[in-house]
This record gives sequence, C-alpha cells and structure tokens, in this order.
Amino acid sequence: MNKRGAGLSLEIIVVAALALVVMIVLILIFTGKIGPFVKETEDCSRMNGVCVLKGTCQPLAIAPQKCPNPDTEECCVNQCVVDGATCGSPCIGDDCNGKCNKGWDRVYTFGCKSGEICCKEVKPSG
Repeated sequence: MNKRGAGLSLEIIVVAALALVVMIVLILIFTGKIGPFVKETEDCSRMNGVCVLKGTCQPLAIAPQKCPNPDTEECCVNQCVVDGATCGSPCIGDDCNGKCNKGWDRVYTFGCKSGEICCKEVKPSG
C-alpha cells in the first residue's frame, strides 16, 4: 500500500472539513441566523443611544441600532441626552456669554443641533 497516497487523501479530508465549517459559519452570518449573539448589540439603549423621531438627530450621531418603532424612530447617540442633560439655546444676556442659564452647567459633548449647547441642571449639594 502506498502511504503517500493515504496521507494525501487524509489531508484533503481535513481541508474539506475546515472549508465546510467556514462555509457554514459564513452562511449563518449572512442569513442573520446568529441572532442570539448579535441581539444585544442591536438594541439602541444598550449602545448608549436614545430612540428619537426620525430627522431630529444630527446625521453624525445616528447609529444603526434598532428602535421599537423603526418606521418613525432612529437610534441617536446623543451624548448630551445620554449624560442626563438637555440640548437648548445658550443663555442670552450680558452675564451669560453664550453659556447655560443660571443653575445649569455646560456639558462639553456632542449630539446637540447646530446653535444649541448641552446643559445639565446643577443639583444642590446636601
């Protein structure tokens, strides 16, 4: 019996088996059958996002994660909102200098629309 021929066929079987495993994994990935592993990363809130009405989020802050109402909502990674602050117009007046209103602190982050700033209410200590 020729040992060289037997070794070659065993090598072909191993390579074919590995190729089959890779092919199955690729099919599962591209058909979306790996749902349980990907489900957590699809949820907007798990990615520090907030579901908002479509068109209200800055284009650079829109994330691909899913919202409960995908027809009307989009996932917005508005770091201002995630930090518990709100976007709004800067304070206008001589003592404001474009900062937040009295009792609010400016949060330097992204997510607000052009012309808005991110402000968080100052909690009284005590």
